[in-house]
Amino acid sequence: MRQFRFTTLFTVLILTLGCKSEPEKKFDIQLQKIINQDRFECKAPALAVSIQGPNEKNIYDYFDGTTNFDGSRKIKKESLFQIGSITKSFTAAIILQLEFEKKLILDAPIGGWLPQYSQWKSITVKQLLNQTSGIYNYSDISNFKNNLIKKPTKQFALKELADLAYNHKKNLLFYSGKGWAYSNTNYVLLGLIIEKITGHSFSNEISSRLLGKKFGLLNTYYIKNPKNSVEFLVHSYDGAGKNSPTNTDVTIINTSWAGPAGGLISSAHDIVLWAKALFKGNVLQPKQLNEMTTLVSMESGQLINKQSENGYGLGIGSDIENFGFNKKYGLVYDHTGGMLGALSYFVYLPRKNIIVAVVTNTNQCDVIKIADDVISSVIDH
Repeated sequence: MRQFRFTTLFTVLILTLGCKSEPEKKFDIQLQKIINQDRFECKAPALAVSIQGPNEKNIYDYFDGTTNFDGSRKIKKESLFQIGSITKSFTAAIILQLEFEKKLILDAPIGGWLPQYSQWKSITVKQLLNQTSGIYNYSDISNFKNNLIKKPTKQFALKELADLAYNHKKNLLFYSGKGWAYSNTNYVLLGLIIEKITGHSFSNEISSRLLGKKFGLLNTYYIKNPKNSVEFLVHSYDGAGKNSPTNTDVTIINTSWAGPAGGLISSAHDIVLWAKALFKGNVLQPKQLNEMTTLVSMESGQLINKQSENGYGLGIGSDIENFGFNKKYGLVYDHTGGMLGALSYFVYLPRKNIIVAVVTNTNQCDVIKIADDVISSVIDH
């Protein structure tokens, strides 16, 4: 899972205001052509985009490519991709549900649940959530990626991942609350806290609380791929693209290394369903949703004005600068996700009531260009 970047990959106005039930056929064809061309240019085996437009009940799905390079099986709207750090919004939602259930307090220090990490004991749950803890990111450890490739089927326990960071010589980058630094370790620790409070594995909690029929996420799974989902699983490629000597099929790598920070696999369609359920108030109570969308500066870690700069909330972010979003659309909420061989993204525009998700199975695509292409096409249309 690569370092989190807030670049608003794209925003799509799928429908004109006059369209009530289905997107205009001409626009459908044009958008599909753009996705096909962008996939070809970045040499990705597969690219999928799902969109829910304003005043629309339906989600529209656009996709191109095959499940692997030179493959014969074309991807479908159900095709599964590793979605990386979008998982953080799920983990944060569980923590906020536990807060509503009065099983934890966001400002409580984590030492009460995780006394084994004494140097981190005064850090609060909220500081883990909004990345102001200062805790070192275990996936930044030298040779971490190479070790994954050498032992691709290794199953990581959450404690093992947290220990990697705790035992690092720089296990705390700054005093908690005195800065901002993206760290997957924060969300692994949140997973451990969830397990401590509930008495259940994180896998069981995320499955019972958020996945499956409750919010319609029938095509989203945590870490292990169920036998009935293998049919829809795309291969993931890490490297410089097709025919490159540095290109590596990393599909076999066990995503337990990302855990509660990035271990989900899903589809673009399901990501839109998740964002809709989350931001429409079906997952969290109003107080908790407000807490999730309260932003801190990604430089100072201090609270910011939601209209003034990019920020990070609890498992989600807000990017108002790219493509002039602050002028065109106002505040947006989003999150990127990156694994060794996959990129994903979702964005929600409250003022336009639009949700967009994109997934691809290589980490070499210029997703910003894809975004720009799609935005330009829709605006021109």
